[in-house]
Amino acid sequence: EASIRGAQITPLDKVQPNTFNAFKYPLIAMWMIMMSYMLYMMYFTDCNLFGKGGLTMVECGKKNDDIYAFFVYLACGLHIARSAWNIYGVGEGKVIFNHCMCGT
Repeated sequence: EASIRGAQITPLDKVQPNTFNAFKYPLIAMWMIMMSYMLYMMYFTDCNLFGKGGLTMVECGKKNDDIYAFFVYLACGLHIARSAWNIYGVGEGKVIFNHCMCGT
């Protein structure tokens, strides 16, 4: 869209750096949560995903709706923690999560 308008295109490494810091970058966090949810459904439920005669992901999700809620609220909690870090941790020099989560 930016190139159609003739605007400067932001390099991808500035938008999404090559890192696995899930706390700092929401896209990485959401991808990791999504993969964790799918791996949980594959290996820790009796849905037999991707197996012959197994449930679909929708059916398995309905059957295990509490697990789905956990992963959704994990993402929400991570966004709240990230926002709190940006508001209280960086601007005024306060460190509320120390260096264990943000890798700074």
